Amino acid sequence: MNLDVEYLRGWNGSEESHNEQVTSSLVERFNATFDLTGDISDGAVAPLLLHLCLNATVAPTSALGPDGHPTRGGFLPPVPLLC
Repeated sequence: MNLDVEYLRGWNGSEESHNEQVTSSLVERFNATFDLTGDISDGAVAPLLLHLCLNATVAPTSALGPDGHPTRGGFLPPVPLLC
């Protein structure tokens, strides 16, 4: 496999930032998914692992790769991952 390392260096130093608020609706759906109960009012302690549901990348279906994630070449460089 030939990779153009100089081209890929263009991704060095890239940053991406997103913000999302924890809402009672998000916590309610999270709790329902895992059959949890708990306080969903504003200011209540969020359930463990809720952070994994925040800031999910949004992409149209046509922009998804075979693994279900957005195709590389935007924020992530277009490097094939070998298993």
